[in-house]
Amino acid sequence: MINSMGAAAGGEGDAGQVDLGLFGSVNVEPRGSKWYRSQVTAAQLDRSLSETAPGTYTTNIKLRRSGHFDVPVLIDQPRLHKCFQLDIGPSPEGEDERGLPIAVEAMFKDGPVKAGETISLKFKIVDSVTKKPLKGLGDVTVLVFQQPGIWQQRQMARETRAGVYEITQVFPNSGLFNVILGVHSRGVAFADLPFNTVKVF
Repeated sequence: MINSMGAAAGGEGDAGQVDLGLFGSVNVEPRGSKWYRSQVTAAQLDRSLSETAPGTYTTNIKLRRSGHFDVPVLIDQPRLHKCFQLDIGPSPEGEDERGLPIAVEAMFKDGPVKAGETISLKFKIVDSVTKKPLKGLGDVTVLVFQQPGIWQQRQMARETRAGVYEITQVFPNSGLFNVILGVHSRGVAFADLPFNTVKVF
């Protein structure tokens, strides 16, 4: 059932890696299912495109604030990537915070940062209503991934002072990296908060 056509050891390419141990898995999915690379994050998966008409692909998003946005699009086959600019005006109903219980302020700059260098990424987390620092959060998780999702790393942040949480990060190579924060105990997922972009050279 599982065969390596690229390995000559053990069978001249036909059942090539039997003696070395070739392992695989079979996943049964409903008809119409889509499969994605393991390096795609949950936040990116939520923004994947669907073909709604021949040659027309769409996705639905809800932005919580106005501003200038970059919209990177990656296509695997054929290999193509393009970044579009998008300007969003203020909503007549006001900025939508979706009732999030926390507000997060990134306490670091967007770069440039040198690849391979250890840096500190700090976040200030406060109650969105009282604006008081939230102390003692034990599940502040920071996701760092390289656009468009070719590398990622998750770390648990430690509290350094009241309401301030920190990780130490080493960026493996040059490029643009997105930094996203989530707090499960407060019901805040990665996709609920805006991300910060760090330029690495």
